[in-house]
Amino acid sequence: IIPYYFGIDAIFPNPFNPATNIQFEVAEFSQVTLSIYNLNGRLLKILLDDKMNPGQYSFVWSGTDMQGYQVSSGIYLIVLEARRQKVQTRKMVLLK
Repeated sequence: IIPYYFGIDAIFPNPFNPATNIQFEVAEFSQVTLSIYNLNGRLLKILLDDKMNPGQYSFVWSGTDMQGYQVSSGIYLIVLEARRQKVQTRKMVLLK
């Protein structure tokens, strides 16, 4: 048995158009939030906000905000949080 760790494993493709796959791991049962922010710190979309068991997960972001509008080309931050204590941030690039 291989223990899980907490963090974002991969974002591919990166740069992306029109969608990217975000793979991450959760080490223990906890409340997990996966969010997208722009470089100004504005929350664009919450992909996940749920209690999760330890394991590997994958989500797809199609470059849309909370209202479903397509965001512009640029650099975005993916933020993974668990129990509001563990936080990891990675950047991704949307090219149109």
